[in-house]
Amino acid sequence: MSITRVLAPVIVMVLAATILVVVVERELSAAWFRLGVQPQVMSLLEKSMADQKRLDTASPGNDGLYRRRYEEIHRVLNNLRVLEHSRSRIVSRYQAVLLAVLGLVVVAGSTTQVLGQAREHRRLSSIQDALQALSGGGVDLEVPVRGRDGLGRVARMVESTSRLVGRQRKRLEAMRTLEQWQDTTRRISHQLSGPLNAARLELSRLHELLGGTSDPGDALACASNIDTQLDRLGRWTRSFARLGRLPEPRLVADDVAGIVQHFEEVFSSAWPGLHLAMDLARPARAMVDRDLLEHLLTNLADNAARAMGGAGGTLGLAVSTEGQWVRVDVADSGPGLPADVVDRLFQPYVSRKERSDGMGLGLAIAHKIALDHGGDLRLFETSEQGTTFSLVLPVLPCNSEVE
Repeated sequence: MSITRVLAPVIVMVLAATILVVVVERELSAAWFRLGVQPQVMSLLEKSMADQKRLDTASPGNDGLYRRRYEEIHRVLNNLRVLEHSRSRIVSRYQAVLLAVLGLVVVAGSTTQVLGQAREHRRLSSIQDALQALSGGGVDLEVPVRGRDGLGRVARMVESTSRLVGRQRKRLEAMRTLEQWQDTTRRISHQLSGPLNAARLELSRLHELLGGTSDPGDALACASNIDTQLDRLGRWTRSFARLGRLPEPRLVADDVAGIVQHFEEVFSSAWPGLHLAMDLARPARAMVDRDLLEHLLTNLADNAARAMGGAGGTLGLAVSTEGQWVRVDVADSGPGLPADVVDRLFQPYVSRKERSDGMGLGLAIAHKIALDHGGDLRLFETSEQGTTFSLVLPVLPCNSEVE
């Protein structure tokens, strides 16, 4: 904190107070005494006393009226003489009181100035520390600077920027992880496709060869089991291929609420016993790929149906607009997610332990689709009463046309 910045206002206040004392003292003190102590006033009062004495002598029947006037004038004259003799002492007292008051004002102003400068210095230091932390990779920063002034606005901008950087960094990390998994799945899918096709051809030949034996039941049952396992490997391979060859979104301006409504109309019968409930808000527009968005919703609905074990339940789809984001909440009435998978929920090959027919790629694919749209897919909450996922997409400006 600069000493000059602190002392300059204090010096200005002291000079202003000094000038004020001189001017006010000169004007007010002169006004108090100028009238009473002028020789003309004193002479007139003395003449008036003499006149009252002569009138009292000349008019003895006035019941002492002139005598009383004489005494009143005499008291006034004596008071003025006392005032004249006490003038310097009265002025000194007045000056002392005025100086004391102004001194208190100067001290209070100086203290306020010093404390204000110290507070501003602390606030600037906090903002500087936050900017250094932000430049060093810090995210979700809290700057202890509040207020509606310029520094308060700067602090809020730093906090907002740090949150944005945090979201972008998480998005980039998720994208890099998914890209690595995509490359891996492409290679695995390619490696598995050849042996699977060859095995399926050999099974067909085995069926033909065993069909003419006397007791082909056991062999055919074995072949059937192998075929079932190959089907399972085929589903896994297709899951690998979907993640590895997930297309880039072709974004167009569209109504998210309309897409969700269309999804409910087309796919409501795809999961027996699952009731789809709508809560739509309009307008809810964003730049989206309709097919990929329906793919995302399908994966979430499929996961919800599997979580509820086919016993029936409700899947709620709610669309709303919150600031710069369109939000789609997908809530099921299932038993909730196991605690051991919550932190790894969007990583490939993570699934519920009791499931044996999936590769755990549905949420990873859905997450990739959300990130490719410039948004995000998050686990909003999970409990024994159900699980809610939230998809957020950048809102489309109101003046943009929907295609």
